[in-house]
Parts: sequence; structure tokens; C-alpha cells
Amino acid sequence: MKSYQPLLLEALHIRVGPVAIRRLRLNRHSSETSTVRHHQHAHSQLLIYLSGQGAQLAADSSRPIRSGTAALFPPGLPHAFRPLGARRPICLVIDFDFRGAARHFHWIGPLPQAELGEIRRSLSALIRLRGNDHRGVELQSASLVLGILHRALQSGGWLPKPPALRSAGSEVVRRTQRLLENPVASAASVTELARTLGYQKDYLNRLLRQAGGLTLGQLRSAQRLERAKRSLLQGKRVHQVAAEVGWNDANYFTRWFHKQTGMAPLRWRVRAERSTKIGTGIASSVPAQDH
Repeated sequence: MKSYQPLLLEALHIRVGPVAIRRLRLNRHSSETSTVRHHQHAHSQLLIYLSGQGAQLAADSSRPIRSGTAALFPPGLPHAFRPLGARRPICLVIDFDFRGAARHFHWIGPLPQAELGEIRRSLSALIRLRGNDHRGVELQSASLVLGILHRALQSGGWLPKPPALRSAGSEVVRRTQRLLENPVASAASVTELARTLGYQKDYLNRLLRQAGGLTLGQLRSAQRLERAKRSLLQGKRVHQVAAEVGWNDANYFTRWFHKQTGMAPLRWRVRAERSTKIGTGIASSVPAQDH
């Protein structure tokens, strides 16, 4: 964040459905505390790195951290952080209780740019509200904090994503849905798809964002990702899956899939098959824009 300001909200007592939020803090790692040793909590925890680089360690694995990376940890999972580079990371931390969290895998992955932008705007609004005591400020703050956590829980697969495309009632969304269901859409560019629908790309993106919250590229990525997951679980090879969703380059597909889910395709399949056997879900992320 260009204009960093520390933020601490304690004893929030925000409870909605399966979620109870304990506290929120926005920290810049100091030179003395940049490395965080292995520790664990009795509650769940969300971390969102807004700047800096490093490595997040959890469950005997290490994942790279950069601006826009988020991490969800269920209770009792040891985790640690090691910084890389001279720039000290800025990290948003939300401690919360989540009913059924023990059934979920931990998740570390990139937040989609649209979601990250909304989270940054919510944080800026929280900072502006700090110190105000006018009526409704507590309700505004609670709504902003819940919104941040809700976006991260959906990105990490702890909450289901809303069927925004199907539920939106506008004709342009229905037409876009029908077009994206056509296999030809996987090979076409976003600009070509918009032209097929009779719109300039930027104008169509505004219409779709108003109706369902996602752009054409993000919707097409969601469709590609679901098709890729189904094909992987059917045992198809990576190059076959890549061709099915519109890429002849399996290496490019692998990089794209990793960006969406935080895992390479074959690793995702192994983990998904294992989670199916024990009756739990596999973490996924809201797809980022593709081109």
C-alpha cells in the first residue's frame, strides 16, 4: 500500500452464520520480527500480503509470497513466514472462528485482482472510519471486515462461490453464458468474443461487472477452470486437458492452472482425489482475468 497506516481492531465480536471475527490488524513487519517462527492458534487465521516478498511455510511445505497472496489456516496448523528481499512486508491479519474449519485444507494462493482491489478499498475505508464515533460506524466497520473475510473464504474454497453468471437476469449475461458454453470460445480471444456478442470489450466488461461482478475474461477463466478440473479428475493427461480448454502449450496451461489454484494440475488432482476419499473439499480460487 502506497500510503501505509497501521490498523488494529480488537474485541470485534462480529458473528454471522458460521463466522465469528476476533480481531483485525494491518502490520508492517519490523526488522526484528520479519521472520515469524513456527506457531499455531486455537482459532482460524487469514493473512493477506499487500506488499513485500517471502515464503510461507505450512504443513511441511513452502510457498512463495508476493503482493496479493493470501493464506487461510485452520486451527492448530503450525505455520511460519520467512521474508525475502529488503522491502518489509505489509500484512493484513484477521483472526476468526469458523464452524467446520477443521475439515478444510489450509490454502495459500493469489487473490484475483478484482477481489484484491475491493479488499484494498475496504481497508482504506476502515482506516478512514478509525477514530470516528458517529452513529453507524460500528456497523460500517463490521460490514467492511466481513466483506474482506468473505472474499478470502470464497477464494480459498472455504465457502462456495455464488453462481453469479446463472443468477444474473440480464440478457447480455445470458447471451455470454451461452457463448462460453461453446467449445469454440476456448480458442477465441476476449476481444473476439466481445465482438461476437456485438460489443466493444471494455463496454461489455462494464455491463457484465454490473450484472455479476466479473469481467468476460474472468467468466471465461471460471469456465475453463471447471472444465480443466473435470478433465483432470477423469484421468486425462495434462496436454489433453490443455487442448480441451484452449491451449496447445501444456507448459503455459500448467502455469495458468497454478495461478488459478496455487497448485500444478497433477498435484491438484492428487489432492482432490485424496480429499474426495476423506469427504472434504478441495481448495480453489476465483479465476483471474485471462486474455
